[in-house]
Amino acid sequence: MSVIETLERLNRLHLLIRQEATGTPAELAQRFGLSERQMYYLMDELRDCGADIKYSRKKLTFYYDGDFDFLENLDLNFHAAKSQKALLQIIFKKN
Repeated sequence: MSVIETLERLNRLHLLIRQEATGTPAELAQRFGLSERQMYYLMDELRDCGADIKYSRKKLTFYYDGDFDFLENLDLNFHAAKSQKALLQIIFKKN
């Protein structure tokens, strides 16, 4: 998967979480064509960017506990990075 596809997938997940419209973990994974484990890995990428993601059993959806804007975080990281590799390291907290 390309970097652009990964960022698009992360943004799509972010929008669903922000709208509190994810459904259950199984439904969300199916919507993305992923296993539940892969979906949790994707959520971990958002958490690494500063998102505090919780799950409501009452509403059957994931939600943000506090303010979080993925694109705003991404934009700040992009301007701080001197290269694409540096940007990816910032976004995904990988060495």
